[in-house]
Amino acid sequence: MNKQEEKIRALQMNLDKLDNTIQVTKFEKKRKVELENGLFLDPKIYDLRNVEDFNLRFERNLAVFKAQNPTKTTQEFINNEVEKINNIEAEIKRVWSLSEYEYYNELSNDKEIIGYKKFYLNEYKDTTENEIKSIILRCNPRTKPSEFEDYRITLYKQKLNELPKINTVKTTQKKSFQIGLLLAKGEIYSKLIPQKGFRYYHLLKEFENPTQLSKHLNLSRQYINDSLKESKSNHNIYKSIKQMKDIIEYCEENKINVCENFKSKYLSLVEKPL
Repeated sequence: MNKQEEKIRALQMNLDKLDNTIQVTKFEKKRKVELENGLFLDPKIYDLRNVEDFNLRFERNLAVFKAQNPTKTTQEFINNEVEKINNIEAEIKRVWSLSEYEYYNELSNDKEIIGYKKFYLNEYKDTTENEIKSIILRCNPRTKPSEFEDYRITLYKQKLNELPKINTVKTTQKKSFQIGLLLAKGEIYSKLIPQKGFRYYHLLKEFENPTQLSKHLNLSRQYINDSLKESKSNHNIYKSIKQMKDIIEYCEENKINVCENFKSKYLSLVEKPL
């Protein structure tokens, strides 16, 4: 290969390299979408595997959250999860803002680091404090705050936008309404079990009596007891046309399915002759 051919080959390689750089830059620019909060959209969100994994974890963790907190909403679950991520990111920013001296002092208070320093000084007696400091800092690097919004927060925001809009004007905070809503959704109920008698349920969790169920829900025992036992007292939600009507309207407005048992009890009250 003569010098002229070498020059042409080198020029072609440079052009190919430049073209590849341009393509990568275009690709990055295409993906680098700035959000309203000043951060950029996390490229991980373009990977469907991340989105599918998020959705699986979301459904599983939401089910656990609602089983442990029966009266709390999906919105409260999402807010809790977002807060956890924000707290981690806030700590990363705080640590990143420390000087090397401040960061090392924080590390020096850690029990593991204290043990490590003692071990190192005993085993390697010629090692200086500065050398140990250098090793500790190298083994415990700080994480630089990301310029991207965590893709999970972006997906949580989407989940929030998909939630039905709640009419806060008609939403009551009365305990009886919360219990009525659980009855309407079929999430609390009683069932006659052979050789056991009546058992009381929240979703699939079984309780021997309404008192145990009410403690689990942290809601009024009297309303739960009188409604599930269909007593003649004023604490039986199934006796109040107005309250049942309010609950059904609330469910309709917020696209919540009402169970057949609740509907039939409401209709029997409406159709009952005066």
